[in-house]
Amino acid sequence: QTCALPISGLGHNSQLFMIEAQANYVARCIRYARGTAVIEVNRAAEERYNDELQRELATTVWQAGGCRSWYQDAGTGRNTLLWPKPLLAFWLRTRCVRQADVHRLPLALPPRQLFGSILSRAMPPDEIR
Repeated sequence: QTCALPISGLGHNSQLFMIEAQANYVARCIRYARGTAVIEVNRAAEERYNDELQRELATTVWQAGGCRSWYQDAGTGRNTLLWPKPLLAFWLRTRCVRQADVHRLPLALPPRQLFGSILSRAMPPDEIR
């Protein structure tokens, strides 16, 4: 399995780089949650990010000139797969969790209670942390 998020596919470079950057970002989110919360992106940040990417994508070969491909959503015509910027821009964007763009929502149950039965089937109890 891979961790390839929407608008992170590439038509020009290594997908492994993108997956590694995403995995590092997810690890940062987990650390920010501190085992006591879940992280949720706020709506304004999500819309700002998507609007920015769609503006960038509008001038690419995959969107301009009426071209249709599997990179585009059949209903909206929006490109929902490809990253339109240089790799460095993606790497820089995933280097830290912008606290203003996310909410820390407290867990309803402690992680051991929430995931304990799943984890205990996967590993001995003394290895669950």
